[in-house]
Amino acid sequence: MAKPSPQLVAVLDVLDEQRVRITPIRRAVLQVLVDHDEPLRVEDVYRLLGNTKADLVTVYRTLELFSKLGLVRPVRFHEDSARYELSAPTREHHHHFVCTACGKILDVEACLPETISNKVATEHGVEVTGHMLEFFGLCADCKTMPASKKAA
Repeated sequence: MAKPSPQLVAVLDVLDEQRVRITPIRRAVLQVLVDHDEPLRVEDVYRLLGNTKADLVTVYRTLELFSKLGLVRPVRFHEDSARYELSAPTREHHHHFVCTACGKILDVEACLPETISNKVATEHGVEVTGHMLEFFGLCADCKTMPASKKAA
């Protein structure tokens, strides 16, 4: 059996610290998320699990549990359903670029300056505890594609 990646070990440690049972299905779902950098739909995780005994409801509940524990975060790209990706302690805070032509999702490591969060807090009398920022447009491949293929 292959040695688990440091990323998987870090997430399993958090589950252990929070006294959450690490079932084979939970471990398999985590492995799928570790193996894929892009945010995945519940259906994608289910499909990538392959021939396991997990059903779609179990995968959904597992991702919701991990979300409540702060291990994954749901991301919405103007879609009906959320996508999920690993968050702390294994991923740095980041944003996304979504290609509106092909659907490719790219991580954007840059973040908004703290001054914007402070301005929101001051102007509205709120406490900002986080933010999400998504960019939409054409990826490098789609941007250079001839107009005749873009319309197809």
